[in-house]
Amino acid sequence: MDATAAANLLFVSVPHLGHISPAIAVARACNERRCAAAGNAPHGPAAGAAGAVRFAALSESRAKVEAAGLEFVDLGPLSAEDEAQKQQIHAQGARSKGKARVKLGCQLFTLMERAMFPPLVEALGSGGAAAGTDAIVADFATLAAHDAAEHLGLPLVLLHQGPLGMILSGAGYNSANMYSHVPLEIPGPFLQAGPLTPAQRAVNPLLKRLAHSQSCGIMDPYRAATRARLGLPRVRLAKFGCSPSVERVLHLVSGSMDLEVERPLPPSWHMTGQHNVDFSEGSFPVPLVKAGDDTNRDLEAFLQAAADAGRPVVYIATGTVAKPSQAQIDAIVGTVQAVEGASFVWSLAKDCHALLPSGDVAEWSGGRAKVLSWAPQQALLGHASVQLFVTHGGLNSTYEGVTAGLPLVVLPYFADQPINAMHVVNKGLGTMLDPWTLTAAGLSRAVRQLLADKDTHARTAEMGRRLRARTPGARRAAELIEEFSVHAACKRP
Repeated sequence: MDATAAANLLFVSVPHLGHISPAIAVARACNERRCAAAGNAPHGPAAGAAGAVRFAALSESRAKVEAAGLEFVDLGPLSAEDEAQKQQIHAQGARSKGKARVKLGCQLFTLMERAMFPPLVEALGSGGAAAGTDAIVADFATLAAHDAAEHLGLPLVLLHQGPLGMILSGAGYNSANMYSHVPLEIPGPFLQAGPLTPAQRAVNPLLKRLAHSQSCGIMDPYRAATRARLGLPRVRLAKFGCSPSVERVLHLVSGSMDLEVERPLPPSWHMTGQHNVDFSEGSFPVPLVKAGDDTNRDLEAFLQAAADAGRPVVYIATGTVAKPSQAQIDAIVGTVQAVEGASFVWSLAKDCHALLPSGDVAEWSGGRAKVLSWAPQQALLGHASVQLFVTHGGLNSTYEGVTAGLPLVVLPYFADQPINAMHVVNKGLGTMLDPWTLTAAGLSRAVRQLLADKDTHARTAEMGRRLRARTPGARRAAELIEEFSVHAACKRP
């Protein structure tokens, strides 16, 4: 590929880790392809205006983007009013379930849309930091990027993070879910787990239409009000759908059909593999301790001590958005104390440490637990001592665990997590527990059973080998983006 003939790409994402991290991984893969073709250093911005790969986000994401060697386009900070509203939504979301939580999500993503659209259009305009952009590549929930592509007549690539059925419905392609063998994959009381009965197959197309209609109905007032405020035409859209006036759209789904229920995809849709997991040959296992860096020496020593004592290690992490309650923390602490034949590494946000038992961790855990405010998750999941992953079931964490070949205990809180958990159970890769009714007895039983379950360990190990043998998702996405954007580059004056 001639890097000087490549399209100018602008990646755009909201700042939430589950959205921006995969987008950065794909942007970096695009940048590395171009640098390699031009003979430049692989981890710096591609040289020259033609073929530029830029990344636009709010100011708070600058360090994360630039650490990936990407040119940052600053869309500014949120206003004090918007920042306060965002914090309020997060606080309410931690206590909400069901439709109330869905509404909070709608508020959050349309708040970001309203805040990011004006500076994004300005950056794309003549003399702006992203002037000359040929195509926009955006996280699927970054609605300001949908709007900018519509407003400026630019091609759009959407990077979808979520289980396939939920993503297809959210993007307005629910017709691709209508096959009777495909279960309803929308969070809620009618989520269909396990092999479908004939009765379920008969009613599930109707349930899918009703669930899709309800989802659109919840989001539509928020999107309509935001589009009116931004001066965009009134168009009824799916929850994360883009306007039909965007003529060229490519949809790239972060995931593999190995964890899904097989179905044909619509035109211009591709499953690429997970965007934020590169466990390919030479990249796995991720080293826990790197040359010249002693950051994780204590953690490595803890894992080695567990191995020397013949104890498998259980890694526990419940994500960065949902904060565990006192009851959930008590259940995990009780599990650590009850499962004496294992050691535990627990990634727990610093502001939740006050909910732990008083005294040193070594005291209440018998020296078998290490609690960290942040953990090197990919390195831990690939470590030989770690034998089980207790997770909230976010898409990134689910694929990291499965690709590492580990069984999972999934505690799904909200959003796509119950569907990811359902796929884990249906594929025989682990078990699922309700985090809202979690007890030490229930979690202890699940941990003991999975540590001893040789069949599940064999299935997860085989699944991990299969996924690791494929082209990493970010690289595959970069290939498809380059193919899609050739047309846009050819139209450049």
